[in-house]
Amino acid sequence: MKNENEIKEVRLDRIITIRLTGDDYNALLNLSRARGSDVSKVIRTLTTPIVNLTQKNNSKSK
Repeated sequence: MKNENEIKEVRLDRIITIRLTGDDYNALLNLSRARGSDVSKVIRTLTTPIVNLTQKNNSKSK
């Protein structure tokens, strides 16, 4: 059975930079600890919709 929380990773052509304040990072760290995950997985989960929309918008402009 496939894990519903499994993150689909696709290699991107560009690097995405996320800037967080110390408070934001600590909030993400607490969230990830509560979920039994790590911060990078939480960040990927949050950014996946943004990346998908960007890829969709970029493909329309070509």
